[in-house]
Amino acid sequence: MPGDQSDELAVYIIRRGQLKAQLTKFQTYIEELDVDCGNNIIKLRLRLEKIKELWTEFDLIQNNIEIKDTGNDQLVYRDTFVDLYFDVVAKAETMVQGSNSVCSMNKVSVPGSYNDMQVGGPAIKMKPLEIPIFSGKFEEWSTFKDLFLTMVHYSEINSVQKFVYLRMHLSRDALSLIQNVVTTADNYSDAWNTVVERYDNKRILIQSYTKNIYELEPMQKESSVRLRKFTADLNMNMQALKALGHDPDAWGALLLHVILVKLDYNTIRNWESIAAKNTLPAVKELITFLNERCQILEAIDSSKNLAYKSNNMQLKQNNRNKNDTITQFNNNKRFNAFVTTNRLACYFCKEPHPIYKCQKFIALSASERTLKVDELNLCRNCLGTGHTDVKLCWSKKVYSKCKKMHNTLLHADVKQDVQNAFMSNVSNEEVVVSHAARVQTRAQVLLATAEVHIVNACGELVVCRALLDNGSQINILTEAMSQRLGLARTKINKSISGINEVVSRATYEVTASIKSRINNYSTTINMLVLPKITGNLPTSNIDTTKWSIPKDIKLADSRYFKPEKIDLLIGADSYWEIMCTENFKLHTMGPYLQQTMFGWIIVGPVNERSSKNNTTACFVVGEGNYSNLEKDIEEFWKIEECSTENTDETSEDAMCRKHFQDNVSVDSTGKFVVKLPFRDNVDQLGESYNIALKRFLLLERRLGKNPERYSQYKLFMEEYEHLGHMEKVDEDKDLSVKTYYMPHSYVLNEHSRTTKLRVVFDGSCKSDSGLSLNDVLLKGPMLQNDLTLIVARFRTHKYAFSADIKKMYRQVWVDNADRDYQRILWRGDPNEPINKYRLCTVTYGTVPASFLSVACLHKSTDINTMCPKVAQVIKNDFCVDDCLTGASTLSEALNLRNELIKCLSKNGFELSKWTANHVDLLKYIPVPNENSLYSLNMETEAIKTLGLYWEANSDCFIYKVSLPVTEHKITKRGILSNIARLFDPLGFLGPVIVIAKILMQHLWKLKINWDNELSIEMQMQWKKYLNNLDQCNNLSIPRWLQCDDAEKIYVHGFSDASLKAYGACIYVVCTSSDGSRHSQLVCAKSRIAPINILTIPRLELCAAVLLSKLIKKIVPALRINVTNTYCWSDSNVVLAWIAADAMRWKPFVANRVRFKGSRHSGHGRMLIQRRTRPTCYPGGVMYKIYKIVRCGGTDQRG
Repeated sequence: MPGDQSDELAVYIIRRGQLKAQLTKFQTYIEELDVDCGNNIIKLRLRLEKIKELWTEFDLIQNNIEIKDTGNDQLVYRDTFVDLYFDVVAKAETMVQGSNSVCSMNKVSVPGSYNDMQVGGPAIKMKPLEIPIFSGKFEEWSTFKDLFLTMVHYSEINSVQKFVYLRMHLSRDALSLIQNVVTTADNYSDAWNTVVERYDNKRILIQSYTKNIYELEPMQKESSVRLRKFTADLNMNMQALKALGHDPDAWGALLLHVILVKLDYNTIRNWESIAAKNTLPAVKELITFLNERCQILEAIDSSKNLAYKSNNMQLKQNNRNKNDTITQFNNNKRFNAFVTTNRLACYFCKEPHPIYKCQKFIALSASERTLKVDELNLCRNCLGTGHTDVKLCWSKKVYSKCKKMHNTLLHADVKQDVQNAFMSNVSNEEVVVSHAARVQTRAQVLLATAEVHIVNACGELVVCRALLDNGSQINILTEAMSQRLGLARTKINKSISGINEVVSRATYEVTASIKSRINNYSTTINMLVLPKITGNLPTSNIDTTKWSIPKDIKLADSRYFKPEKIDLLIGADSYWEIMCTENFKLHTMGPYLQQTMFGWIIVGPVNERSSKNNTTACFVVGEGNYSNLEKDIEEFWKIEECSTENTDETSEDAMCRKHFQDNVSVDSTGKFVVKLPFRDNVDQLGESYNIALKRFLLLERRLGKNPERYSQYKLFMEEYEHLGHMEKVDEDKDLSVKTYYMPHSYVLNEHSRTTKLRVVFDGSCKSDSGLSLNDVLLKGPMLQNDLTLIVARFRTHKYAFSADIKKMYRQVWVDNADRDYQRILWRGDPNEPINKYRLCTVTYGTVPASFLSVACLHKSTDINTMCPKVAQVIKNDFCVDDCLTGASTLSEALNLRNELIKCLSKNGFELSKWTANHVDLLKYIPVPNENSLYSLNMETEAIKTLGLYWEANSDCFIYKVSLPVTEHKITKRGILSNIARLFDPLGFLGPVIVIAKILMQHLWKLKINWDNELSIEMQMQWKKYLNNLDQCNNLSIPRWLQCDDAEKIYVHGFSDASLKAYGACIYVVCTSSDGSRHSQLVCAKSRIAPINILTIPRLELCAAVLLSKLIKKIVPALRINVTNTYCWSDSNVVLAWIAADAMRWKPFVANRVRFKGSRHSGHGRMLIQRRTRPTCYPGGVMYKIYKIVRCGGTDQRG
């Protein structure tokens, strides 16, 4: 009977509590024990024998409890008791053995020891040696190893005790090596050998000690204490290197230099005054000098202290009865006080108060305070430094409410069941909000649970207990069940935040098929893996004897009344698919019976009181997928970069390139045919039909709510099929063919001149094996030029035009053998059956699509006969499918246009969306059929090309900035999302963008949560910035850089810096035949100053390096005949650094001077410029002056 089992379990739990009380009492006894008393040691030994007997009884009782209660709580209790038991026993054993060792030292004479020299008298009682805690620092390894070998490893204690001592004396990284090794006698040797193999590495030890020497703390001023510490650290590391057979004295001049650059000015001056003038001093001489100087400085300090004490005594005598007097002068005597005050600084806000009195710290939630303590490496108990393990804390107090060792400020009123809770500023992760709490109540409510089958890695069915939660947007699987199933994992980075903003991180995701136990229903779902979902459900046993449950129904969970663990949480994406329509109430005050695909579930209130105070409430709410924000920010910084280095091609890129060359072909119509570049793991691709079907039905329901959009979608798919770009799959096709089904959706582009709605395919959707199509495909290398170079070169043509290749990806066929990996589901009418199709062309949404289409574009220059100019344009002036090019004369531009059309059409690449700055370039554009849409009207307001607007009528670049002021709360996420939309490849808006970068840096420094509302000050700054952006809409920059009849072309580069930012810009100056000059800004780049403050000269040097990079990257790409290049800086310090040998300067300066020198062309010159400062990247920028003076542009408002 359930009642009898409950009574028996209660008896076991009471006895277990008594055993733990005895152990705790013994722990208190040994903590207060005076080990110097001989009788106490005897009593301790006797008590210890009794405590050892306690273990057998506890193990037996705990086994019985775990048999009757299979919840995780019992396993946690066992772990807690085991840790306490071995800690207490080990400490007692140490005290007993320590006493024995002292006694043996008193009784036995050790050869060569101090005892041999004693004639008589009592022996000296020595304090037992202590083994230091080893955290994993290599420089501490040798000391720890020698002591541990001597005192533990080679001692006569048993292996289990040795293992316990090893665990006690390891922490952090070192302890993690053996954290999961079971404490047994057989495992001790393996555990010790694991630690030795990791840290007894001569090469790493040598590197560690060498690094320590190079990173000795420099002395900013003369100090005996700092010099003594410096010398001691230096000697210690040198002796350690000598012990390893690597004598640092042999370094000679190198070591001398390393030491001298870290000494203060006075010490170096004294050394130089005594060092040999014509010969290189030995390192030993320098160390001897440092030791002697320490003695001199210490003697001086002692004299000062004596003077202080003498004066202080006199001062006290004169002011004995005058407590309110601080300083008194009497009989023309001067009193000098040398006072040093160490102010206690808060670890959180750096103000002069302890952290537990910090109002800013107290204002945080309990979970935030806990996370901040962990981040600052403070103890959770005393909030101090020096240790993080509460077991090592000097304070043994426990919090009275929860009986745990943590500070009162870290106790949360709500018991947080979410594991691995932390608060962080998430940058590259998805955020999901989860709420799980235990509330102090006695109400009983049954939650929806079901026993389901889940398919493991071997295809076998495993029973697990699931919680059905319609308030969740994610599915969760426990770590234990994930391990049991052996499913393939996908590395992810998602966060789940709960009540009180407690956040748990999920780092893995799995995909599996869920099947019903009572019918043929099955579905495939993706699940996040977490250590625990919630506690046992229900929270206590429920009496169901009075319930009248119909006998003919099949329950989804036959043990719904018994508290058991939850293995799986099924969220809202499948919840309503699982639920059926039929339900009824068991009785007036009782729960409901609800029919589901898994059987009947029993949910709702129970008319009885719980035997426990804790009731679990669990629901999970998805807050959104912010991967788009991550991509936008990544793209923003990529555009702002100014890299001049060519990245080496990886082995995978080379493999993909070779695969393309070996398998590309041309069909009878001239179009390219390619094979998909698969990895070796393509056979591990699983079944994907179910997830694709589910996604399609959801899409269909969504489109059904918007008839206009549904009509556009159907037109797109009908055209896709009509052009032969997808084909219907015959149902009788061989079932053994490997397939992959891609879900599809749509994106809208209201600014598009042709297709407003475009269907996109999801090649990253996971199959039931955890792998997607993109996971088994190679991406391929980048084959085209950087966007900045293409747009910059576009400005050198007097006659310019742009076009793009119509449906570029879909002009390349995929080999028939690979098309089944590109299957989709589609029907034009919800009343029709769903059909299977396969896509026949390179598909947008697969990772190699860009590489394959661009590689075919470049391949066309090899297989077709064309002039070098056309081939050069195809290889260098295309950004994916967009072409930006031109020529210096109209006839050349017309000829180039015609040749491009002719050559590309041979392989099915058709140019469309033509735009030009001369009407003749738009004449006679071939239109293959009347239904194709082309926008050739020169009266359009603006044509958006690659995100940059080119107004062809005026032949100018313009900006359209649209960042609406947010009326609801302003958060870090919202600001970064808006900043990421700023697209400025050539840096025309440099002074504007740099302000956004400074704001972004300030947000990171604040370390606030992504979705917390910003302070009023930050909100005002952001609103002011948005208001000023409106002026950029009127900025107009001429596209053409040069002028007619240009005889000479000069390039001028300028660099400048402030404390907040630095930048560089390049101008082209053309001199015409009549002597007139014409200047244009080519491009500019800005950088924000690092958080660690640098001096203005160093920032000026950084700006000069940025200018050097910019010139090296941009000027060759322009392909114009430059007469000369000039680089300008207004910093005399920077010019002096550059003019001198780099060896003269410290590493920071030397490295940048070398970089700068190695990247200057032979005719470049660095000159001083004082009158104009064209970059001006400090904080405040006047937009109107910037437009007119800096850019040579115009203000469209007049």
